[in-house]
Amino acid sequence: MQKLRVWLVRFCLLGVMGSAVCAAGPREKYPFVIFETGDAPGTLDTNKLSECLQLTLREMNLDGRELPRIAVYHISAEAGHYLGVDTNSNWKSSGGGHMRYEMWIVGKPSNYLFTYMLENILERHFQLQVDDAARSRIVTHIERGLNATVDVRSFR
Repeated sequence: MQKLRVWLVRFCLLGVMGSAVCAAGPREKYPFVIFETGDAPGTLDTNKLSECLQLTLREMNLDGRELPRIAVYHISAEAGHYLGVDTNSNWKSSGGGHMRYEMWIVGKPSNYLFTYMLENILERHFQLQVDDAARSRIVTHIERGLNATVDVRSFR
C-alpha cells in the first residue's frame, strides 16, 4: 500500500501539481531533476546543491566519472507523513530501463543534508567502501565549505 501511495505522489509531482518545480535536467552539467511542493518549507538552493555535488565528487576523487540520474523531491512534513516518508531518505529505483537515485528531503533543506545524501548516493553508485570516519570527514569538510560560501545575489 505504501508503494502505491508513493507512486501516486510521484505521478502528482511529475505531472499534475502546478507547484512542482523542475530544475536542471539531462542537458545540464549536473544530473538533477528537482520537484518541490508549494508547502515545502525553506528554499531548495539549486546552486548549493550543484556546488555540493561538485565538491563531493572532488573530495571522493570521482571527477570526470559519469554521474547517476538524481531526482530530488522537496516536500513538507505533512506530505511526507501522508506518503509514509517521515524522514529524509535516499532511494535507488529503476524504470524504463534507466536507474536513478531519489533524494527525499522532508522539511527544510540544509547544506549538511545535501552533503550527506549526495555522499551516500555516490558511494552506492560507484560501489565504494567508505568507513564511518572517512564519511564523517568528507561530510564535515564539504558542509563547512558550503556554509562559508556566500551568494552575492543575497546582497541585492
